[in-house]
Amino acid sequence: MNTERDNFHDWARDKPDHSKFTPLSRADFVQARSHGGLPWGRIVAAILICAFIVYVIKLLIKH
Repeated sequence: MNTERDNFHDWARDKPDHSKFTPLSRADFVQARSHGGLPWGRIVAAILICAFIVYVIKLLIKH
């Protein structure tokens, strides 16, 4: 008997198996964002944060 269910199972059996995991790859927008130089913005921000922490510690030590 040829039913909808049988048709589905025939289709599913003939379909190629895509259940295997493929190696992970980076997204296209991440690959397009490759910078050649140093991240100067992050370096400056880290220096400013460190300077602020040192300033606050010195203020706390004085009191």
